[in-house]
Amino acid sequence: KLYIVMIRLLVILNTLICHGDFFNLDVKYGVYTFSNSESSYFGYQVLLHNTASSFRSIVSAPRFQGSNPEGGLFNCIVNGANSCSQLKYEEFPDQNKESRKNQWMGMSLSGDKNSLLACAPLWSLNSTDSSESKLKSLGRCSLLGKDLDVKYSTSPCEKELLDNSKFGYCLAGFSSAAGNISGYTTYFIGVPGTYFNKGTLFGLISTSIASKPTKLQFTEVQSEKDNGTIYIGYSVAWGKITFNSTQGDVVAGAPRANELTGKVFIYVVRFTIGDYMYSFSSPNNQVGEYFGASVCVVDINNDGKDDLFVASPFYTVVADEGRVYFYINNKNTLSFSLQLAPTSIQGARFGSSIGKVGDLNNDGYQDIAIGAPMDGADNRGAVYIYNGGSQGISNSGKPSQIIMASDFSTIGLSGFGSSISNGLDVDGNSYPDIAVGAYSSGKSFIIRTRPIITLYDKLETNVSLIPLDDYASNCIGPDSKKYYCIEFKPNLKYEGKAMSFDLELTLEIEKRFPTNKRGLFFEDGILKDTITKNALLTKSQIFPFSVIVYIVILGDFDINEPITITTKYKSIDKPSGCGSELCPIIDVFGTLSSLLQLNYLKDCGSDSICQIDLVSSAKLVLLGVAQQEQIIYGSVYQIRLDASVVNLGETAYQPILKFGYNGDLQVDSIEKNGIPIKWEKLPNEVSFLLQYMLKQNEKVDIAVKFSMPKTSPSSDIYSFTFEALAKGIDLNPENNKAMISKPTKVETCVRVNGNVEPSVVLFYDNAVMPGNNPDLSEIGAEVKYMFFVQNSGFFAVNNLSADVDLVVKKAEKGLDLIYVVNMMINGKECTQKVNPLNPFNLVDSKKPKRVKRSNNLNCENAKCNRYSCDISSIEKSQSVTIHLIARVWEANFVKLKVPATDLNATINVKFSQEQATTNIQKENCIMSAAVNLDVKLYNPPLRKSMPWWIILVAILVALLLLAIAIALLKKAGFFKRKNQKAAAENEPLKSEEAT
Repeated sequence: KLYIVMIRLLVILNTLICHGDFFNLDVKYGVYTFSNSESSYFGYQVLLHNTASSFRSIVSAPRFQGSNPEGGLFNCIVNGANSCSQLKYEEFPDQNKESRKNQWMGMSLSGDKNSLLACAPLWSLNSTDSSESKLKSLGRCSLLGKDLDVKYSTSPCEKELLDNSKFGYCLAGFSSAAGNISGYTTYFIGVPGTYFNKGTLFGLISTSIASKPTKLQFTEVQSEKDNGTIYIGYSVAWGKITFNSTQGDVVAGAPRANELTGKVFIYVVRFTIGDYMYSFSSPNNQVGEYFGASVCVVDINNDGKDDLFVASPFYTVVADEGRVYFYINNKNTLSFSLQLAPTSIQGARFGSSIGKVGDLNNDGYQDIAIGAPMDGADNRGAVYIYNGGSQGISNSGKPSQIIMASDFSTIGLSGFGSSISNGLDVDGNSYPDIAVGAYSSGKSFIIRTRPIITLYDKLETNVSLIPLDDYASNCIGPDSKKYYCIEFKPNLKYEGKAMSFDLELTLEIEKRFPTNKRGLFFEDGILKDTITKNALLTKSQIFPFSVIVYIVILGDFDINEPITITTKYKSIDKPSGCGSELCPIIDVFGTLSSLLQLNYLKDCGSDSICQIDLVSSAKLVLLGVAQQEQIIYGSVYQIRLDASVVNLGETAYQPILKFGYNGDLQVDSIEKNGIPIKWEKLPNEVSFLLQYMLKQNEKVDIAVKFSMPKTSPSSDIYSFTFEALAKGIDLNPENNKAMISKPTKVETCVRVNGNVEPSVVLFYDNAVMPGNNPDLSEIGAEVKYMFFVQNSGFFAVNNLSADVDLVVKKAEKGLDLIYVVNMMINGKECTQKVNPLNPFNLVDSKKPKRVKRSNNLNCENAKCNRYSCDISSIEKSQSVTIHLIARVWEANFVKLKVPATDLNATINVKFSQEQATTNIQKENCIMSAAVNLDVKLYNPPLRKSMPWWIILVAILVALLLLAIAIALLKKAGFFKRKNQKAAAENEPLKSEEAT
């Protein structure tokens, strides 16, 4: 059944999330809560009502009474207690004629100050058809008087023919709105089930509260495009929209019209007829957005004509976030003005309810509340408050307050915002309060409004300009620095109904600057940039408060931008409240903060704009040396930068000098006009305040001394910059800066010497050429050339190379003389290959020419080979040793037929091309050396032959000497004694033999 689907859609809409950014609806101390069972749908509709004796909140519960629900109305007393009683809504029900089961009493609820109307759209009349026992949902409404007594009940469709299918399922009272025609209370009732669910409206004009109302008939919409199930009357509102309306206009929503995108129909009331005038659809035309599900007519800009809000709670970006469209009345027609879409929560259904809540903030403009019953991170619902203004919705279309279900301590609260009442002052503080329903959790709330106070201030100081002069200081701060002190007053007062008001006052100075503030407050013996103070303001009286401000007048600070003092004001919520009333709150659209600006007094003419002209010049002095062209490490130890700045324009305040230099250097001292000063060191830069001001034609001289490091320079050019800056407009900024560049060099002292061992090599004339694959020893004697490369400078040297030129061949004969075995540096082989030799190509193919013999061979008259070796680095006072091992070709020296030859070897050490451009070698430091190897033919001494007669004489003399010696021995008896001894030894032998 279509009406069941429609009812379910409405339930979804009413089942339906930003935090309570508190304005003046007090969700902390101003809430009354009423509750019933969740199954009763208590809170489906809410209405604030004023009886003759007290204020009441009328709450509907369309599913009340358990298993056989017919719904009910509840009268809740506004006294802070959960005190609700069920209302009687019909005097004499006819059980045989009607069926109240599932009639949904209270599905719509509307009223004015004298009465209220509650409707049950599913109220059914028993069928008179004997063949079918079916019920038809005609709908029935009950009118209650000011004191909530039942005046009458009526079913607008009951008098229609029951067999007329146009009115067979009226669903009268699906929606309702109270209006006024010719001074009579008129209720407009939506009947969306008529005309085959196309829908229409009925009006009930009560000329007398005690008598039955006069029925107001609305013309049927005949447009072919608007036929079918479109549900005209799904929502309804009354107001004065059309230009010539005298009895008002009625707005009816039809959320399924226009091919399921939705439409709004406008009717003009003329006596007892509501004439259809025109309709319009959604600006977005999104299928299923349900444009027109709820409507609200209110004069939001106070121009005498009502404006219109139309909701599309199922408008989808991702899933059913919801939209509300605002149409402003230009006194001729409604014009689309603004789209409200404050939430991106999926399923929020923003616009499920719209309430005309009165002037909440007492600014003379009506306000509205819009419900989003599934908004919020927890999907428990929210209510958005929008304030009216002269241009429509104030605050650029943003809500002034968002009340969320999570702002309440109520357990199990959900669906908050499914219904919103009219605004009515229930606590007597002259501000309208509102009621909000949350039927899915069986809750209803009254949220009271805090009174508004309008705050005024007049920020002032006892001076208008801050002098810029060292002598102007009138106070010394706790930090012992000079300041200029002033007195600051906010001069606070307010207007409003409250007799006193508690306020939190916050003062901030130089809020833009987290550090280096130009002013500070003095409180309790401490300088601070923020002061927070609680103040009790009395109505119509200026709050007596002042504070001393310490202003910086010396140092490096901005004198062009004004010093800012900011004040902020915030209401204080007392835990104990403000007696029986709610505490007042500051108007968020009034003064919440203020700003005072203080300017410096400058001697710059009438316009206070300083037109300066700083001219800088500089020169570089290399101390201790005559030459000034280049910075030589090792001979230059200190550099002085002499600079000057002169101001040719108006007074230049806070002139700052900046020196840029290479990071290798160290700043030793800075003098201004011969007096040492302090400075701030930055990477590769020195910056300091020259002085407080530089007057016209005033000149300052600066001398900066730099010391040289003990390491080599990181750059081959040192650049020095000097720049002068000051507050003001420089007429010629190009001459503010001077720059000097000097090439850098490193003084080096690399010395070379060498020797060869042995220094003399002998060869024999019988030396022969070795055969194939000879041993080195067969070539000839080994010689060792040793070259010593010494770094006698102050810095390490890098990337050197040593070239050894060695005579290896007699060019004329083409004979190899020296065979190089290897070349080493500090015991390791050189990285470069030794030049190749061909020791076995012994004889040149050409016949040697006859040349003049030479005993000294060098690279000018013989063939030399060059042997190179790279030297990566030599530390200060260190050396490296280069060994070159070679063999002498002895056989080839025999062939040269030169008895003695000097073989010359030279070594030349040089820097790489890159190092050569940065290094300067001392004059007395020689990077070359030469050694000689003497190669000589071995000639042993020759023996001379003796004459024969000398040999003969020698023999004769020898024989003579021998004869003389024998004669002497014999004469001495040498031979005789020996014979006797021998005879004695032999004597016993003879005796024995005899025996």
